[in-house]
Amino acid sequence: MKTLFVLTISLLLALTTNIALAQDQPIANFFINTNPVCKFTPVNFNDLSTDPNGHTINGWSWDFGNGTTSTMQSPITVFTTEGSYTIRLIVTNDVGGSDTLIQNLNVLGVNVAVSVTNETCLGACNGTALVSAWGPDPPYSYLWSNLITTPNLEFGCPGTYTVTVTNSFGCTTTTNVTILQAGVVDVNVQTSQCVDSLGFGYASASVIGGSAPYTYLWSTGHTSQTATMFSGNYSVTVCDVNGCCANDIFSITSTACEYTLSGYIFNDLNENCVRDNGEQPLQGVMVYANPGPYYSYTNDSGYYSLPLEAGLYSVIPVVPQNWGVICPSVGYQVVTIVNNSNPITGINFGMEALTNCPILSVHIGNGNLRPCFSAMYYVSYSNLGTVMAENAQIIVDFDNVLVPVSSSLPWSSYTGNSYIFDIGNVDVFESGQFSIQVIVPCDLSLMGSTKCATAHIYPDSLCTTPDPAWDHSSVCVTGECRGDTMACFNITNTGAFGSGDMQGTSEYRIFANDTLVYSGTFQLQGGMYIEVCWPSNGAAIRLEADQRPNHPGSSHPRETIEDCGDATGTSLGYITTTPYDDQNDFIDISCTVLTGSYDPNDKSVQPSGVTSNHYIDNDVPLNYHINFQNTGTDTAFTIVVRDTLSQYLDVTTVQNGVSSHPCTFRVYETGILEWTFNNILLPDSNVNQAASHGFVNFTVNQKPLTPADYGTVISNSASIYFDFNPPVITNTVDLVYWELPLILTVVPEVSVSKVEIVVYPNPVTTQATFELKNFKAESEIELTLFDNTGRELKRISVENTNKIIVPAEVFKKGIYFYQVTDKSGILGRGKLIVE
Repeated sequence: MKTLFVLTISLLLALTTNIALAQDQPIANFFINTNPVCKFTPVNFNDLSTDPNGHTINGWSWDFGNGTTSTMQSPITVFTTEGSYTIRLIVTNDVGGSDTLIQNLNVLGVNVAVSVTNETCLGACNGTALVSAWGPDPPYSYLWSNLITTPNLEFGCPGTYTVTVTNSFGCTTTTNVTILQAGVVDVNVQTSQCVDSLGFGYASASVIGGSAPYTYLWSTGHTSQTATMFSGNYSVTVCDVNGCCANDIFSITSTACEYTLSGYIFNDLNENCVRDNGEQPLQGVMVYANPGPYYSYTNDSGYYSLPLEAGLYSVIPVVPQNWGVICPSVGYQVVTIVNNSNPITGINFGMEALTNCPILSVHIGNGNLRPCFSAMYYVSYSNLGTVMAENAQIIVDFDNVLVPVSSSLPWSSYTGNSYIFDIGNVDVFESGQFSIQVIVPCDLSLMGSTKCATAHIYPDSLCTTPDPAWDHSSVCVTGECRGDTMACFNITNTGAFGSGDMQGTSEYRIFANDTLVYSGTFQLQGGMYIEVCWPSNGAAIRLEADQRPNHPGSSHPRETIEDCGDATGTSLGYITTTPYDDQNDFIDISCTVLTGSYDPNDKSVQPSGVTSNHYIDNDVPLNYHINFQNTGTDTAFTIVVRDTLSQYLDVTTVQNGVSSHPCTFRVYETGILEWTFNNILLPDSNVNQAASHGFVNFTVNQKPLTPADYGTVISNSASIYFDFNPPVITNTVDLVYWELPLILTVVPEVSVSKVEIVVYPNPVTTQATFELKNFKAESEIELTLFDNTGRELKRISVENTNKIIVPAEVFKKGIYFYQVTDKSGILGRGKLIVE
């Protein structure tokens, strides 16, 4: 009975306690004044909590779900990011009772991004801004501070604008947009302080501000940064890449230049460093002064002059082949010019002959060729050696289509289309020129074809001692189209039988429309030849053959056959894309595409470059040709042709070629080539169309470039002045420096392969990887490479791998075969075409 009483009392106490706790609790409650709400809008949280037992609520703990809290009774807060938030309120009273209430709040918003294009030209007011909006409540409305109501602001002047974006709920976002003012484009023209002996000065435009590249337009018609012109008043307009332009007005003075530095170059026979009577002047020698550089040529008296400003200069002659400077022994002179009124004379250079040998040079050139019209070829020659050339003669070979009818120097004999001209003795630095008139048949099917003429001057000694390692063989290549289906070539060793036998093999390569299709080797005794034929299939077929190592000179034998079974003309135009075999001074080749109508004042270059991008190698000399014609209404008395060389061309290597009329040639300033035809009396085309034409040409080497310079564009144009008229600007000729990487085309022979072999990458850059797919190497694997004759070239062995790596330098252009083996035998074979 006692135990039962205790249990009853315990239950009664617990029940009494729970009732007391419930009577002490408040009731949490609150009201959100706006739900949903826009972000950045203040939100009022109104506390509505009560205590039914009459206790006092004295504590509030708010958690807004965004990382912020409050202990105020009715707080106000701002949400900066849209989303759904959990709002939690805990209230407590003075006896320790508490209660919790949770509500959700939806926060809405508008997100914006702005893209701005600033003003491109000062004062253009062409800035733009585009606002992009996104969020849960489209569509959106826009209001700019200038009352524009579209997402995009156009024709904006520089300044700061405000745009407000509103969504369908009424939420807004306001942002500032700044359009920047364009920089000032300004041009300043610097002009020469005097004009040269022909009355020409120069002007150079310097641009400040704007964005490169810039274009130039002079009132004379020039479009380069530097222009030459007679004395007078002119203007220039310069525009940047955005079309923002500025102009300047300037004048060219009529004050004649005083040649502040001059001297002579001569053959100092007694080596006393004095220009004595009877000592031969050296004409046509380039002299330049650094800094600059500024260029000049010696005339027929060996005299040169340079118009230089005050300053310190090094004066340096470009020494001709087989000559050396003995006075001064260092090969140059350092000169200080105080002012133009005190010219310095007597800056002389004494030369000595290093060999006793004539070095004959020949150039051949012509204007445009047209069916049914006659054309003129011009041949010039000179002796660049150290002694007289005796009984010299020039042999000119014409394409069979061209028919010579007359010449200013009668030919002594001819065989077929090969004409011999006896020019007699040619003294040191003596030069001469003659012309040949040819008839082009009236056959319109010739349009687009290329016809060539070759001039070879004898004696053709190189005046060098042959390398003892040379085997005295010498290779030449000739070719013909056979049956309109095959391009057939003879590779001949013109060396003497026995003493000129090839002591090893040389490579030849066959190209179809400039694409390598085959390579092989040959080895010939003196006087022997081999014939190589290749199906033309309507393409231009070129065969190149290599001389043996250490062959003297710069011969690169090659021949191109075009229009062989070509019914569509796809083979035409490939003869001029690559260099001719005329890089020795004693031989020159001129090839011309027959045309109908043409630009009478134009510029071209050979080689013209491979593909439509005009790719060339860096070691190729460039031969530029400039045509001009008097298309006016009266006779032209003076014609001046100017060509400002590209910065990528080496001015010191310029060789003036042949011209259609007598002229004077010079290089001046920092690389301007100039031909002046005084009293040329060139008739206008309405009076005498045939005689209204003329041309000049020259050869120049490129400056050395590296693979890092791939893609460099060599651009050139020329200006042609007819009397005192504004110049005619020719077309611009572009060449691109490029050297294509090795390309491997894999032709697997599946029938003899146990495993799949892949070769990569394609094209190859630094190495080629041969991979045996899905093959586990359990023994040594060996790769053997063969050339197209079956001759083994290289073996490479690897272990515990299914990959074999071959450096790219192992390959040359041509066809290769490979074989992969292991201890079980041949795993696979294949063929590589390396282009």
